[in-house]
Amino acid sequence: MKLRTFDHIRRAELLVPLVLELLAEANINPANLSIENIDLISKLISDIAIIDIITSFRTQTLTKEYKELEKLYGEVITKTAELTKEIGLQSPVEIFALYVYLYRSGYLSYNHAFKYDTKMKDFAMLQGLDVVRGSGVCRSISALLTDLYRALGYDATNVNVYTNKDSINTLQQISDVKLNSTAEAGRLVQVISAVTNVTKGANHVITSVKSNGTNILLDPTNDGMFTFDEKSKKLHVGDSKFYTIPKQGSQILFRLLKSGHYKSLKGRLEGTISSEIYVEEYQNALNAISLYLPYFIDFYENNKDLYQDIYKLSESQRGLVGRLVPFGPRNF
Repeated sequence: MKLRTFDHIRRAELLVPLVLELLAEANINPANLSIENIDLISKLISDIAIIDIITSFRTQTLTKEYKELEKLYGEVITKTAELTKEIGLQSPVEIFALYVYLYRSGYLSYNHAFKYDTKMKDFAMLQGLDVVRGSGVCRSISALLTDLYRALGYDATNVNVYTNKDSINTLQQISDVKLNSTAEAGRLVQVISAVTNVTKGANHVITSVKSNGTNILLDPTNDGMFTFDEKSKKLHVGDSKFYTIPKQGSQILFRLLKSGHYKSLKGRLEGTISSEIYVEEYQNALNAISLYLPYFIDFYENNKDLYQDIYKLSESQRGLVGRLVPFGPRNF
């Protein structure tokens, strides 16, 4: 089945109850259905639509286009994992430093450029694919890092958190490659921040990776690492008074919906490494990266056709909102 077929099914689920109600109001009833039967049919189809929307993250994985994108994306992950091995970067922090450098420099993206932007497709379990497309947000950036760790044999998961500007500003931010961002994305971040500063709901995604029994909590979007405070159950940077809060409820919901790699947070936060160790390993990675700059140019040239194939196939599909409510432009 194709993703477009689901568009047709979803339209029918959303439109049929409305049409039935309009016909009943106009006293048009070619099938001679009673009002009770019309109401029953409308309710049944509406319930089916709700179930379909809730399970859409799972059903889309059965389509032809999704399976092809999954295969292509898997090749990107494999080749990126091979690159880290060639350079000799092995620890999670070293891999993190390389990843931040690669994605911000456009070496993992179509047209050799990545921007923090909301123009995404948000495919289930393939959220990192948007980085390859050249635009995405925190969940896209963290998802690709999580997938890279998993390909390298690490136990990693995305983590939903509530954070704020003050907490983000305390991060180490060692990379000298800045994150490009669009004005639209910046405005959206301001709106989401304003709402979640009141509700304290999840508004950001980071990555947790285990290494030798130690958890490392990394924020690839903002280039830094959090440590976990056992007493407050919050994430900090050093002795900063500003904090970030892990959101277990949101974590469970995303795991049930199968929207990405979201494991339970039990045992995923405690025992983090110190900021001193993080900075030392990060600097070691930067020294290695500086010696391998020609590798990255070759890496992009060898993979740009793969990025293009992903972009072309994904661009013809609807985004998350468009798949849930398939009306309007296809890039919605």
